[in-house]
Amino acid sequence: MLFENRQKGDYADLIRFDPNEICDWYEEAQEFVETLGGIVKKEFGQALD
Repeated sequence: MLFENRQKGDYADLIRFDPNEICDWYEEAQEFVETLGGIVKKEFGQALD
């Protein structure tokens, strides 16, 4: 869903998103980044801090 909306924003002339949706997307993206960070640290160790 987030990727599809990014595509709309990149290629449409003008697009408006609902502020409530944006807050949800932000939270989902933040959780994704935190999860990936945990995986990277687990695989490569704490040397990346």
